[in-house]
Amino acid sequence: TKFPIYVQLYKLDEKDHKPVIDGIIDDPVWNKAKSKIALTQIYTRKHKSLHANTYGKIAFDSKNLYIMLGCMDKLWKIDKKIVHLAGDSVRITISEKEDASDPIIIDIQPDGKCDLKKGGQTYNLDSFCKIGTDDNGWIIEASFPFEKLFDHQPSNKLYADIFRFRQDRGEKSSWIPAFKDSTDNCKNGIWLMENTETRNAKK
Repeated sequence: TKFPIYVQLYKLDEKDHKPVIDGIIDDPVWNKAKSKIALTQIYTRKHKSLHANTYGKIAFDSKNLYIMLGCMDKLWKIDKKIVHLAGDSVRITISEKEDASDPIIIDIQPDGKCDLKKGGQTYNLDSFCKIGTDDNGWIIEASFPFEKLFDHQPSNKLYADIFRFRQDRGEKSSWIPAFKDSTDNCKNGIWLMENTETRNAKK
């Protein structure tokens, strides 16, 4: 893997309909957003195969950051029991600084709880995020106003990472791969919000 990893976020134009935030990923914008984010395993207890794969897409307009994540689960796929989603969570970290310091943190759970942590404070964002389910697992669909996240219009580059935790199964995955046996050396990816050619991690 070559670092840094760049992803060109899809920018909605005046012809695009904003996604309806309902936990159902049937909005045209998600088909137009070509750059898919996939999380890779960074830790699994006893080296068992990962039960939970994760994929997503991200878009934006002048006021909002739109995030869609599909959190797949092999056990849910078998019998759709809600107990399989307990203990699952997603964390998104976003910084405007190149060294990824002082990030804002968004924590999302399958029960719909969504919290923003910034500046030592915690803010509830439940109303901007909806959870759905499909045959493969649970779905996150969110529209986060920039003014809520940053208190201003952010720069054209955001230094970000996405994590998924399955504490009950001892599983952890991340968008940006970590070095073996260390979750502290993750290198953040870069979300581009400008007309810049997307550069892929793998050639």
